[in-house]
Amino acid sequence: MGKIVEKPIKIDLHIHSVFSKHKDGKKVAFNTTDNLPIFVSKLKQNGIDMCAITDHDKFDFNLYKKLKEYEGKELLKVLPGVEFSVNFDGNKTIHIVTIFDDKDEEKLKNLEKLFVDGIGKERYINNAYSRDDYFTILKEVGIDFVMIAHQKKTPTSTQKPHKADVMSLGQKTFNELLFMEYFDAYEFRRRDNEIFNKKFSIDNDVKEKLRFVTGSDCHNWNYYPNSNENEEDVRFTYLKALPTFKGLVMAITDYHRINYSGSFWGQGRYIKELCININGKENKIPLSRGINVVIGDNSIGKSLLLHELTSERAISGKPKLKKGYEKYLCENGIEIETHIEEKDLFKFNYQGQIREIFEDENLKADKYLAEFFPNEIDAQGYRKIVDRELERLYTLIERKCNYDDQINQLLPMELLDEEEIENELVLGIELETSDISELQRLVERFKSIIEEIEKELIPNTELDEKDRERLTSEIEYLGMLQKKYETRYEIEKLERTKKNAFNTALKVFKRKYSERQTDQQNKHNAFSEEKKILAENIANLIFESSPFLIGLVDKEMNILEFNSNAKQFFDIKDEDYIGYPMFMYVDDAAFYDCLNNYKNIYNNIVPIEDMNKTLSQDIFWLHDEEIFMWMAYDITEKIENKKHADQVKQDTMELAQTVINKQMTVVQEIGRLLGETTAETKVILSRVKNLINEDNSSDNLRNP
Repeated sequence: MGKIVEKPIKIDLHIHSVFSKHKDGKKVAFNTTDNLPIFVSKLKQNGIDMCAITDHDKFDFNLYKKLKEYEGKELLKVLPGVEFSVNFDGNKTIHIVTIFDDKDEEKLKNLEKLFVDGIGKERYINNAYSRDDYFTILKEVGIDFVMIAHQKKTPTSTQKPHKADVMSLGQKTFNELLFMEYFDAYEFRRRDNEIFNKKFSIDNDVKEKLRFVTGSDCHNWNYYPNSNENEEDVRFTYLKALPTFKGLVMAITDYHRINYSGSFWGQGRYIKELCININGKENKIPLSRGINVVIGDNSIGKSLLLHELTSERAISGKPKLKKGYEKYLCENGIEIETHIEEKDLFKFNYQGQIREIFEDENLKADKYLAEFFPNEIDAQGYRKIVDRELERLYTLIERKCNYDDQINQLLPMELLDEEEIENELVLGIELETSDISELQRLVERFKSIIEEIEKELIPNTELDEKDRERLTSEIEYLGMLQKKYETRYEIEKLERTKKNAFNTALKVFKRKYSERQTDQQNKHNAFSEEKKILAENIANLIFESSPFLIGLVDKEMNILEFNSNAKQFFDIKDEDYIGYPMFMYVDDAAFYDCLNNYKNIYNNIVPIEDMNKTLSQDIFWLHDEEIFMWMAYDITEKIENKKHADQVKQDTMELAQTVINKQMTVVQEIGRLLGETTAETKVILSRVKNLINEDNSSDNLRNP
């Protein structure tokens, strides 16, 4: 295993087996040792790199070892784990997913024994352990561990916490545990909780303390990562770490190393490795795509290395120093083969340069830093734009209200049954009505909060005057929000009423109209509908079955959709790519050429450097829809084959020339014996050379 993180690892550290049946019953009946091949194939389908079986208060060493056999093959890492039920303060039980180091199998066997006939069995009371007993068990096992506590609902949720969540202990206890960093991480599962978790972390300035990861909590391997056939809402976590227990510890204690999309690095260029030749032996040192640090004592060559990487450009005016570096390299038989092009160099400050800059009284710090930091933005112009748009919005709302009033004053109109209806009459589509119950609850919630603050908090004599003033101002703000959403609710309620009235009238009209239609008209309508469905099915079939990579890109160069071939080519496992800039996958310069020059792009060769692949792409601008259609074909193999064929041809030419030369030598020595035979051979071989040369331009790389 390498020591450089080349790609993020996708994890799932919360999965149950049949050994959770004492709590989960029949839900986990399928999850047996015999069905491990099915389970592993599901993990592989979902791109899981590191996983753990974490049963309720149980650990089965044999199951763990059987799953461990897939490590290094279908899986990068399998870790041991247990989901402990821990009683806090004698009244609330929470679940803590505990992941152990896998380096000592004997201690893991002892972990199993603890649950079977040891302290784990003795102190398991009312299906849970006390907090003290939980740590006693961990101490008894004697293995390093990571604690991931249940917090499946967002900390900001107004709903009742999940019974196993840390929030079930109360807000005060939750804050205390968070402040102490009691747990290494918190687990959530639902996709829609992510944004609320992030907002809570930012609002409370606890991003470094509140580290969230996801776990499938799968109870039926047959439906992995879901727990049942119909469930669809699992989000996975990616770690910027090596697939080891230590890598897990490093990532899970640093929120910068946790991500839910797998994107830790940009698409910019970077040095993949340092190549250093020492006494004729080549040494390659892999580098991270992030920050790389060279550490060492004074005068061992750190500055020399940097200057050599940049071809000594920074010390071109220091011949003495340059000569000293060259002498050192020569005496030690060292040659730095890696070099950074000047265009790829963002900034290089040699040793002591920054100090020299700021010791110069003619150069101030702000002047030097201005190169890297933009000037402060004057927001006044933007405020004017926003104010102008708000005024326009208020005017439009007022017009809308006046319009609705006038509509309501109109006299009702009846549709006469005897009206002649044209055969070409097109019936309208029913209007969709929105659910306004949640909006109503929001208004009521604002009212109750305001009343509670006014009745319970403001009159409280223990409240500081400054805090009372702050609460009063908050009441005013909450009142504004209440009025805002009351207005929105009344508008939505009115719209809903009008739409319901329209839909009712439309249904009556459709019924009467359909009764008067001829059989021929009905057949025509059915045919039209079937034709539309057929056209959509054909379009979808072409999109998914085409051998090409196909994508739809909006005019801002953001991805709308990829077909399955494109997602497979770029190793996309979920739908998180939608909305991403196209340049994250393919250079978008050709897209701008297509848009700006009003012409489609054909057979454009574009290399994918990070993947060592080459595509041939076509780009079409669909004017009416204002989107790009991107079609590409992987020609990497064809290019490699062509290179190989060209090399064979070149070798053939060289061989032919060698034969010619040898024949002519023989002619000079024994020409009287060979007569015209050699001359004829030379002509034939020369023709072979010419044919090879003529064939070099006849290859087609695009045929799928």
